[in-house]
Amino acid sequence: MAKDGQPISEERIWDEINDQWSLMDFRQRRMWDIVKIMPEKWGNQQKHYAHGSWVVAIIGDVVVWYDDIEEEFARSLWAKYGIINAGRYCAGSGELRDHLRSLWMRFAADDIGTPFHRG
Repeated sequence: MAKDGQPISEERIWDEINDQWSLMDFRQRRMWDIVKIMPEKWGNQQKHYAHGSWVVAIIGDVVVWYDDIEEEFARSLWAKYGIINAGRYCAGSGELRDHLRSLWMRFAADDIGTPFHRG
């Protein structure tokens, strides 16, 4: 959350993405080019996220989104476009580039259907 307790703005989500992009290696940038979307506010079934969450990437049934309570990126499943599934959440390291690395490794291993395997 922003310091004022409000959800982060679209401007700040872009700042987070740009900061992470500058730290990505070649493979992470390629994966980003495949999965990125324009940031969209999605509903989040987890009770602490009533204001919604910024989704920044989609691949299969997995979304990468910004957790503005923890101030980090996270992965979750989704079944209905626009709604993040509360039941499956993987915070990982919180770095966008690390989520992309994990997705790249599973994609290369043809294991993309299991988004919560640590890879």
